[in-house]
Amino acid sequence: MGFDQKKLFIDNNSFCLLGVIGAVARYKYDVSNINKLYFSHTYQYEKQEDKIRFQKNSDLLNINFSRQIILNKEECIKRLRGYYGIEIVYKEYKLFDELMIDIEYFSSIGELILTEIDMFYVSKDRSYHEVNDQHVMIIHNIDKHKGLINVMDNKYGFFDLPIVDYKDFFVEVTERIKRPLYLMLVKRDRLKYNIINKNELFKDISLTIQNRKNENKKYGVKALSIFFEDYLEFLTWNNETLRKEFSIPGLWTINADLRNNSQFLDEFAKENVVFNNVLLSDIKRNLSLLIKNWSIFNRTIYIYKPTKDYIENTKSIFNEIIRLEGEMDNLLDNFKHMIERQFCDEELPLSKENLRGFISGVPDKVYYD
Repeated sequence: MGFDQKKLFIDNNSFCLLGVIGAVARYKYDVSNINKLYFSHTYQYEKQEDKIRFQKNSDLLNINFSRQIILNKEECIKRLRGYYGIEIVYKEYKLFDELMIDIEYFSSIGELILTEIDMFYVSKDRSYHEVNDQHVMIIHNIDKHKGLINVMDNKYGFFDLPIVDYKDFFVEVTERIKRPLYLMLVKRDRLKYNIINKNELFKDISLTIQNRKNENKKYGVKALSIFFEDYLEFLTWNNETLRKEFSIPGLWTINADLRNNSQFLDEFAKENVVFNNVLLSDIKRNLSLLIKNWSIFNRTIYIYKPTKDYIENTKSIFNEIIRLEGEMDNLLDNFKHMIERQFCDEELPLSKENLRGFISGVPDKVYYD
C-alpha cells in the first residue's frame, strides 16, 4: 500500500500525543479534527531544587510545567469513541527484534504507527544526549538497509530517526526504567459513534477549576504565582552573568492548552447554538489575551538583556497574566454552572461495551510530553 505524504499533517498548536492522534484519524478516517476531546486550563509547576538555576551542561532551567496526561483520563477515551468513533490500541514490547518485525509489517501495509520516544535520543533536538523530554511521533516507514526509521512529529515534520538511536531508547525503557515500550494504533471503534452522556463531556471543566483553586503550591494559580516569584529571583541573581537565550521545560504546554481550549469552544458553539454566546466570547477573548501575554514572555527569553528595565518589564507581563487568570476563574465558574443547568436533564447512558482483544487507552505508567 502507498503512503500519501501530502495528506498527513499535524496541527501546529497541538500537544504531541493529541497532534499525532488527530493527524492519523484525519488521514485514515477523514476525521476533520478532535477538538472536542478535552478542555484544560491548569498549571502544575515542579522545582528540582529550592532555587531556579540551569541544569548541568544545559541551557534548560531546573523546573518544569506539566499537565495531566490526556489519554490516562477515562472520560477522554470515552469522548474519542463517542464523538469520533475511534480508539487508541496498543501493544507492549520487551524484545527489540519483535518491535522491528511489527514496524516492518505495519509499514509494508501502509499503516501509521504511534511510538513513544525521548528527545534525548533525537539528534535534531536540542535535548539530544542532554535532557530527557518525553514525546510521541508517527512512524510511517522503515529502511533497514539505511538503518533509518521514517517518522513525523509536531516539532520537525518529516525526518529520519536512526535505528541505533531508537534502540538506545528501547534499552533505556526496558532495562533501566524496567517497563515495556509501546506502539499504538488509531483504529475505528466497532461501536462507531456511541451515545454519550453530555454531562460526562465536561468533567474537564470541573477538574480545571479544582486544579486552579488547589491549596497545594505545586498546582493551579498558586503554582503560577510561585513560579513568577522564583523566576524574578532568578533574573535578579543572574542579571550580571546571564548572556544567552535559555528554555523553560514544559512552558510550551501552557500556550498549547490555551489554543486547544479556544478550538474546543469553537466546536462547542457549533453544536450548542442556544448557549450563552456572550459568555463564550468573553472566555475566548480572555484566552486570546493570555496567549498574547505568554507569547510576549516567551520572546523576552530570547532577547534577554540583564537590566533593571528588563526585570520591571517582566514583572508587568506577569502582573497582567495574573489579572487575566483572576478573570478566568470567574468565567470558568459561570461556564460550569451554565453547563450543569442546561444539560442536567439531557443525561443519556454511556456505552459500557467491554472491548476484546486490544485494550483501549494508554497504560498509567506511560508518560509523554
